[in-house]
Amino acid sequence: MQRIAMTTCFFSIAVLCMATAQGAAVIEAISFDTSAFSANGGFYTCTGSRPDKLQDSLITAGDPACGAWRLQLSADAPAKGVGGTISLVDSRRAGKPVDITGQTHLYLRVLGEPGGRTLRVELIPEGGEGVSVSLGTLSSGELDGSTWQVKGFSLNESGLKTASEIRVTAEGEGKAWFALNAAWFGGSGDGSRKALPAAPKKPIRKAMWVWKSKDILAGKMSSEHLLSFCKEQAITDIFWQLPNRKLENGKRGFWYIDEQRAFNAAVHRAGIRMHALDGDPEFVWRKNHHKVLEIVEAIARFNGECEPQERYVAVHMDNEPYVLKEWKAGFEAQQEIIRDYLDLNRELRRKVNAAGMEYGVDIPFWWDSVDGKGRRVYYLQTDSGQKPLLEAIFEIVQNAGIMSYRVRATGRNGVIDCCLTEFDLGQRMGVDVFSSVETSVGERVEKGITFGVYSGEYLLSQLDTLERLLAYQKGCVGMAIHDYYSFAGMLEKQR
Repeated sequence: MQRIAMTTCFFSIAVLCMATAQGAAVIEAISFDTSAFSANGGFYTCTGSRPDKLQDSLITAGDPACGAWRLQLSADAPAKGVGGTISLVDSRRAGKPVDITGQTHLYLRVLGEPGGRTLRVELIPEGGEGVSVSLGTLSSGELDGSTWQVKGFSLNESGLKTASEIRVTAEGEGKAWFALNAAWFGGSGDGSRKALPAAPKKPIRKAMWVWKSKDILAGKMSSEHLLSFCKEQAITDIFWQLPNRKLENGKRGFWYIDEQRAFNAAVHRAGIRMHALDGDPEFVWRKNHHKVLEIVEAIARFNGECEPQERYVAVHMDNEPYVLKEWKAGFEAQQEIIRDYLDLNRELRRKVNAAGMEYGVDIPFWWDSVDGKGRRVYYLQTDSGQKPLLEAIFEIVQNAGIMSYRVRATGRNGVIDCCLTEFDLGQRMGVDVFSSVETSVGERVEKGITFGVYSGEYLLSQLDTLERLLAYQKGCVGMAIHDYYSFAGMLEKQR
């Protein structure tokens, strides 16, 4: 069987495995629609090609590929190496490659119109060793764009006893698309097997940041448009920037109190949760803690003077300590920032809960980073040892918006991939985790992190994929979108 030098892999889908009587893990079936994050598998990825040349999404309605992963290639997409990988192990849990001893075939249920391209199917062995094993190809004459077909590939000549990935790549030129909705290993007569039934899913929440709230309350921007947009996009939570100010008596208060009450009541009637949002990196310093605590006290006073439907139900802090110049000034300086940051959040959690509200924060996805030796990069040094920063903040908060800003929902270094550790930790520690996306553009927005440079259609396809997958992801309650103005602007351009 032909062995091919490995190139960059472009997508992966989680698998469902079962243990044989001998204890070896054997792939029973892959349900692309619903098994994206099983305990024994990876997940769908699509990387290495710009979204305007290679788009991927989970098709949920109105398409022959409904319930499957569809990859769309533009005419100028690369002639080789465009495709993806089905990961057979979970990289988070040091999983072992799948034992395929005794299995004679790999089966794929496929649909598509390859045009002038050919689909090559390969297996990547344990460790890879720089090669993959080609099992065969599919050409345009073997596929149909409206009828699902099961294609079997013999393993008899592969010489493999284990496999870590299945890879499908498109070779050739021109526009093409293909979709996969099931895959499994089996014997020569197992080609008619159906995919596993759908896994149980949960409803997800969709949060959205809203800045410039003062302009909305003052009537400079339409509150009706905001509420209509929230309904259209099924928004369940608003992170609402507090229009706070210092009063003549030296205490903190708000602008447009009556308007704020009326708006909160309208949000409540729409079934949306209202989170009071604020934040500033300078708040992190111990000398400034009193400033942000005064803001929380103002929220508590506001709630105490309101009817239940007019109140905030949560406080959400977007303090970003790593923005401070001292963050990179050395170990001791960073440790001081981390200690002050954690102490601030402990006191905020105490005050917010005492006022009958839930407490949450925004944090970067990379606080779980490890160095080349597997050691945590960000931690709190204590007398008893090192405490990972991510775990330290999860011990304090009740919800967390993970700033997993990328240009693809799935894939290595995609939105979901950036949150896997946080999902696991959220499930274990009881923290509601929001996987977040960016839609704004500008000089302050880094390249490669925002959907704002692409079309509204592409954004919606990725949000649809994200919504479907997060519904099966334990430890995650939903997604958060930054922010209202750029999000709405992208969709307005599309109309």
